[in-house]
Amino acid sequence: MKQKEKKRIASKLFAALVVLTLISCCFVGTTFARYTTTNSGVASVNVAKWDLDITLTDNTPNGDSIEYNFGKLSPSMDNYTDTSGKDATNTTGHKYVAYITNNSDVNATVTLSADATPTYVLNNGSGFVDQANDYEYNDGLYGNGVSEAQADDVFSIKLYYTKSQGSNYTAAEGAKIELAQQDVVYIYAEVIWTTHYDGLGTDSCVLADAIDTWLGENLASLSWNISYTAVQASQIPANQGN
Repeated sequence: MKQKEKKRIASKLFAALVVLTLISCCFVGTTFARYTTTNSGVASVNVAKWDLDITLTDNTPNGDSIEYNFGKLSPSMDNYTDTSGKDATNTTGHKYVAYITNNSDVNATVTLSADATPTYVLNNGSGFVDQANDYEYNDGLYGNGVSEAQADDVFSIKLYYTKSQGSNYTAAEGAKIELAQQDVVYIYAEVIWTTHYDGLGTDSCVLADAIDTWLGENLASLSWNISYTAVQASQIPANQGN
């Protein structure tokens, strides 16, 4: 009997083990049969365009610098008697030289600048003297030339801008010009010839005329480089939701 009971107990244990194994397989089978999916995508953003263009008055695109020929300029015909010891000036007036367009997707702040001193082209055989005092009055005589520093003191350039072409000129020196998208700013320049009659006494006035005369006889042309700098003034996104 005891042997038969042992066999029955063993059979029951084996049956139980089979059932547990089937149950376990059922759970494992459910795990592997579940739907699963993987995929991938791309997150991208477009770059906001930065594009400011400068165009000359003859509608020629010109990178970041301005080239313009003002024609000819002479000193004022007033003499020191007429001006009572004050400077005499003659200018080209406001000349429209170029315009800048903001084609960017953002706003821009533009500043204009010109060389501090001009570049000179002298007639063949002419040349500036080395020292500024070589053309000073001394016992009724003057030196034989004009220094470049003295010429620098005669000629100057001023820059202006306007959002409405041909009117409301605003001095560009130190100004920050705000350009929204697709805004245009018009650039004007003025070259000034100053005869310095503001010194003391007749001698300085005669010297001023002598300098003007030498420049008229020996100077062929002069030029300044005019350029602009643009800085981003807005950003994208602006006031947009998350």
